[in-house]
Amino acid sequence: MTRRYLAIYRRGPGNLSGIVPDVPGCGSIGHSMADLRENLHDALEFHLEHLMLKGKPLPEPSLGPDDVTVTGIAEWLVVRVQMGAERRSPLQMCRPCPGR
Repeated sequence: MTRRYLAIYRRGPGNLSGIVPDVPGCGSIGHSMADLRENLHDALEFHLEHLMLKGKPLPEPSLGPDDVTVTGIAEWLVVRVQMGAERRSPLQMCRPCPGR
């Protein structure tokens, strides 16, 4: 199953951060925009899969780029939610941090 949510990215003093406003608690950071996009994509997939495993409904995407009132970059983030044999474990989703 695929879902599309709005992601908002902002630059902080030492990194970039991103959130998915329609999915409370879903956010990530990265040292580059590519890192941030990948990290937030993985965080969103994992968050949605966790909700499904708990039998909770997935949040409905409700925001679009015109709804963004903060300074930053907004774009659509498309994720595939996997269940059953397709599902990855959290350890399979982790990648080493740069510089380690």
